[in-house]
Amino acid sequence: MEAGEINYATGDTTKVTGRAWDWSAILATIIAALTLGGVAWLEKLAWDRISFAEQTIKQAYSQEFSSGIQFQESLATLQLELLLYQVSGDEENQQTYQSHARELSGQIASAKELTENRAQRERMSKIEEGLGEFLAKAESYVPQRAIRRDTVATLSNQLEAQVQPLSSQISRLIQLQNQGREHLANQSTKAFASAHRALKHSMIALIVLLASLGLLVRRAIVAPLKSRLDETAAASLRHEKLASLGVLATG
Repeated sequence: MEAGEINYATGDTTKVTGRAWDWSAILATIIAALTLGGVAWLEKLAWDRISFAEQTIKQAYSQEFSSGIQFQESLATLQLELLLYQVSGDEENQQTYQSHARELSGQIASAKELTENRAQRERMSKIEEGLGEFLAKAESYVPQRAIRRDTVATLSNQLEAQVQPLSSQISRLIQLQNQGREHLANQSTKAFASAHRALKHSMIALIVLLASLGLLVRRAIVAPLKSRLDETAAASLRHEKLASLGVLATG
């Protein structure tokens, strides 16, 4: 006898209990709970990877990876001020040159303390040594008394030759910093890709979660309502049969 079928001999409605529905509800509950935990873990993973990518991007453009460019610019300014002092003999140019020399020394010392990269620290130590040697040689530079057409070019070439070892050290530091920046960029790219995969899997898990919740709602709300509706229809049919029997008995 099927569920909801009427026994006309007794007028009762027979109800069949389905174990499959109970097991499906339990299974749906377990799947929903596991999926919800998975979604939470995936969302946290995506958030952590995005935060890591943001930190690496900020670090790539921090002073730790841009100090070499600053050293190069400061050295060019220092070289120009020294050239102007040699040509003009103006004490103001000499004071400006000395000020820039102290500023460059401070930049190197500060950058050396900030960086955690061993190779960069060693390179900055060599830059400090090179700057000390260059400044010691520059002490002997005096203003030129006779200025000819080729004086500026000659002095500029001499300064360029003197500053070349220091400039080479700074160029090597810039190469190291560019390599470090590229490494951080690769790390941030991988982090964004990992976050993208986590979000994609999270969307799939959400679909599974919604399907499980839909099954639970059907089992908890829709199925009981359908059962009550079937019982009401069966009771109405039973009353009609009883009324028909009453009419026949009266006849």
